[in-house]
Amino acid sequence: MTVRKQPEPSPCPYEVGTWLKTPQGDIGYVNLVLDQYLTLCVREWKKSEELAKHSCQPIHQCILLVYPTDYDKCEVLTEGDFERVKHP
Repeated sequence: MTVRKQPEPSPCPYEVGTWLKTPQGDIGYVNLVLDQYLTLCVREWKKSEELAKHSCQPIHQCILLVYPTDYDKCEVLTEGDFERVKHP
């Protein structure tokens, strides 16, 4: 039986806090970087007072996974782009 060796993941070229636009058009900031993927926060909002007082974090987040195969297809957004896409 032959065991296939998985290719080494490419290092992530982005840092936490970098704003990106994915090839599918999603816009968000890098929330977490791991060897296998990064997470992109595309939306966040405050939790209700009742939920927040029993939670570790006072916000909800909608997170997307971005895999290394898509890193080179993502577009880094500038400060001007950030103003254009900022959520109310």
